[in-house]
Amino acid sequence: GLNVEELHGEEGFSTVERTWARPTLDCNGIWGGFQGEGAKTVLPSKAGAKISMRLVPNQNPDKIEKLFTDYIHKVAPKSIKVKVIGGHNGKPAVTPIDSPAINAAVEALKKGFGKDPVFMKEGGSIPIVTTFKDILGSDTVLLGFGWDAAGKGGAIKRLTEPLDPRRYKVYQTSAPNEVEKAKHYLWRFWVNLPSVGEMVVFDRTWYGRVLVERIEGFCTEDEWRRAYDEINQFEKTISNDNTKIIKFFIHISKDEQEKRFKDREVNPLKKYKIGKDDYRNRKHWDDYIKAYDDMFQRTDNPFAPWNIIEGNDKEYARLKIMKIFVNEMKTFLKNSEDEK
Repeated sequence: GLNVEELHGEEGFSTVERTWARPTLDCNGIWGGFQGEGAKTVLPSKAGAKISMRLVPNQNPDKIEKLFTDYIHKVAPKSIKVKVIGGHNGKPAVTPIDSPAINAAVEALKKGFGKDPVFMKEGGSIPIVTTFKDILGSDTVLLGFGWDAAGKGGAIKRLTEPLDPRRYKVYQTSAPNEVEKAKHYLWRFWVNLPSVGEMVVFDRTWYGRVLVERIEGFCTEDEWRRAYDEINQFEKTISNDNTKIIKFFIHISKDEQEKRFKDREVNPLKKYKIGKDDYRNRKHWDDYIKAYDDMFQRTDNPFAPWNIIEGNDKEYARLKIMKIFVNEMKTFLKNSEDEK
């Protein structure tokens, strides 16, 4: 439990209602002056606080921000200077309970738990992809690649957690099935490109042609050499259709990969992530280095440049990926506005 005697909040509503359905203004932290151990009698010249708000239907985030800012300036003593810096404002999104996404979730829950779920309204999201589509009129494709155990899955998870799940899809690419083998290797990626207003994240991509297929001998030398031009044309076609492509490669050292392999072997929650294929690929480390080098040289283009991420520090890598993503979209937005 929470180990408190009672819960307080807006009168006339239950704790559940206050937690899930009512607007909130939360103070996430207050700071100022000396924070270390021991006494300090000097008054701080500057202090700050961080707040967040959860809005409910019929509330406009920009209007609420202005009302809050005006109120703070109104009640602040004249002897101090106050500055309110707005953060990101998330547009509201509602998922109807009869939508395909909800229906799929219901079936999964019924199959997993053997019971019908109970519907209740709660929470919200930050539909940044919706904002990109509204402003840019374009779709988004994110490509993730890197060494085994480099942290691709974790980076994708952190990037997509705050997004509206109705507006993005994540495809984890494995070995092609019999149907896919009978078609051109780019076909299975082409059919999964984003629809209007969507973002698609590929965890491993069409670059498998010039990497694992090249090294393992799953295609001929003529086929993987020809693939560079095919991939460039493929990405150029996507880009010309006003879809933004952002490519990431997460690089880790050989020693770091070995460390992560061993961690997975002893961690029951991660053991499923390690297998014979991982160690077999590790034996071809130098071959992959050469293949990666060729890939970067042959497929780094202005319309789809590579972003190489230093991955030994997972937190650093994840933050860098998110920063690049935001900056890339800001640049794309500015260029799109200039062209109008």
